[in-house]
Amino acid sequence: LTPTAYALIPDLFPPNKLARAMSIFVLGGTAIGGGMSLLLGGVVIGQVEGLGSITLPLIGELRPWQLVLVVVGFLSLLMVIPLGLMKEPARHNSAAQTDTQVNLTFKQVLQYLWDHKAFYGYFILGATLANLFAYGSAAWIPSYFIRLHEWDASSTGMTLGMLYIVPALIGGLSGGWLSDYFYNKGYAGAPLYLMLGVMLLSIPCMVLFVYLPSLTLNLIFLFLLYLLISFFFVLYPTVIQMATPNRMRAQISAIHLLVGNLAGIGFGPTVIALVTDYGFQDEMAVGHSIVIVGVLAYGIGALALLKALKPFTNEVVALNSGVQQ
Repeated sequence: LTPTAYALIPDLFPPNKLARAMSIFVLGGTAIGGGMSLLLGGVVIGQVEGLGSITLPLIGELRPWQLVLVVVGFLSLLMVIPLGLMKEPARHNSAAQTDTQVNLTFKQVLQYLWDHKAFYGYFILGATLANLFAYGSAAWIPSYFIRLHEWDASSTGMTLGMLYIVPALIGGLSGGWLSDYFYNKGYAGAPLYLMLGVMLLSIPCMVLFVYLPSLTLNLIFLFLLYLLISFFFVLYPTVIQMATPNRMRAQISAIHLLVGNLAGIGFGPTVIALVTDYGFQDEMAVGHSIVIVGVLAYGIGALALLKALKPFTNEVVALNSGVQQ
């Protein structure tokens, strides 16, 4: 779904409105989807547990948690109906992007990435490191509160879900609006400059979230950290679309997501666990591990984005020259 959607949105909206449009799409998954899954997941499972196991034709016996997955999965198929009513949008920037190459091979896409590695290499590295911390911290921040503050597991998800939704909405929508605002002021590299600033501001928030000796202050800086992370993650797909010719947006988005998700989902939680178990050899040190991984990931990631700034700005200017704003 995601690479295809990323490729469609720039054709539905001109460059000066792209970040806001992308932020609304991304927020549907991160703020609304992710936050509501934390908030309501336990509640839904609690409701169906009273039903016990049920048996469905052809499928067999289903336990309560399996029933939840089947029902939600079936309801998601209903999205095929509105998607089927969408028309293929007209492509922007076709004249500037050799639109005659309708069917680019995967080899051609890889060659384009290699030819423009000054931007894509550093940008994908920076965004991947941000993914690593985002997924890792999402997995271990609940354990931090359970272990260090003795919260019970059932209330942790609901509390963090409510704490996440508001800053995610504020950060995400603000990120899209600010990017478009500065782009319209003539700053072609606006979204990447904002991403770099957000990474640098996130580092002290990580440290203060863990080390301030007050639960209230911990939650305030976690709120700010969630806000900044949401700000970041609505902008990185915008950057990829702005710097990529329209005939390869989906493929390059897919490659970027593949690398970012393999590192983020595959290694983010694991790296924090390894630092806790083998570095500190103390499960109560999970907060230290979150900070160490976060500071290193965001510090190196910020340096990578800094290297990508100039080539990104050059790509955007080249691809959007003469485009109707």
